[in-house]
Amino acid sequence: MHLKNIALSFLATLTPLAGAHAQGALGKSTANGEATVAQEASAFGFTHGSFVAAPIPIKNPTLGSGFALGAGYLFAMDDVSDDSYVGLGGFKTDNGSFGYGISGDIAWDENRWNLALTLGEVSLNYDYSLFDGHGPKIPLEQEGRLVNFTLKYGLTDAIRLGLNTAYVETELGLNSSGSLPPILERDADLKIWKIGPMFEIDTRNDSTYPTAGSHLSINSNYNIVESKVFERTYTKSIAKLDNYTSVNDSLVVASQATICNASEGAPFFDQCGLGTVDAFRGFAFGEVLNNSLVSVQAEVRGVVTDRLGYVVFAGLGNVGPDFSDMTSKNIRSSGGVGLRFRLSQKFPLDFSMDAARADTGEDTYYIYVGQRF
Repeated sequence: MHLKNIALSFLATLTPLAGAHAQGALGKSTANGEATVAQEASAFGFTHGSFVAAPIPIKNPTLGSGFALGAGYLFAMDDVSDDSYVGLGGFKTDNGSFGYGISGDIAWDENRWNLALTLGEVSLNYDYSLFDGHGPKIPLEQEGRLVNFTLKYGLTDAIRLGLNTAYVETELGLNSSGSLPPILERDADLKIWKIGPMFEIDTRNDSTYPTAGSHLSINSNYNIVESKVFERTYTKSIAKLDNYTSVNDSLVVASQATICNASEGAPFFDQCGLGTVDAFRGFAFGEVLNNSLVSVQAEVRGVVTDRLGYVVFAGLGNVGPDFSDMTSKNIRSSGGVGLRFRLSQKFPLDFSMDAARADTGEDTYYIYVGQRF
């Protein structure tokens, strides 16, 4: 399960354009397995939570720089279940993008059940690059609204099955004079219904800042598209495997492998893209997109003090019309460094600042809350 940045939770599921990828649900086990403050106090239930509200800086290569203002309430239903939250927020950036929404994610019955609901609306300005990032950039403006619902059931402590449903409305236009290129006309005004199963195997020792274990997630959606130009259906499937290994008490190696496939008929903004389905740093949304994707990332996470930490990361990725069409000459890469500042003594939630350099030599910067994976 993903706990999105409280201020951007709605954005992260409304559209792949969200540049802030936050952490999983706030698990309560510490790195060495000792109880947290919440467990020691045996204070569980909705009335024993913590209220948080704060402005959060935003910086990513898609939406530019700006601020999000979020308010949320964190709580745990029992001593086993992941922490739950309800929150609302809004954001605005210097390129004219803005959004607002509400979101909730609740786990109960000793983590047996999990329910998440998100409602949001955004207006986004960004550049879309044709031909997997090698073509001209097209300035676009896109408005969207979403209702997203997810229900999961735990078969065991580690294995979960779930169902995801969503409804999306989106309008697309050119953020300049002229009209949309013909290749984008079919995606100009859409209504999309989404439904599909989810599967997880989660052995992490903590879902916010894991230091051991792994997390496999697989989801596949069947999508029905209403359009004035081209009504159709398509499928989209994503599989991710995260792994975490402690080198010592202050050093963790984290990795992620991602496979994504969207069938013909998928709108361009719901294709598989570096930096969208896999939290890959170094490329903006719309820069490297296609129907199929494979990527791998690795990150070393270090702790300097109780509050201060750092990361060093690198990744490789490839996209193509199909997996068989991917070639080694089209492999994209990036790497970089980042700083982490622990926001809370109770929850291991970090304020993150990253700098990444892509194989094109272009530098991109990110400011967000949480880890990338």
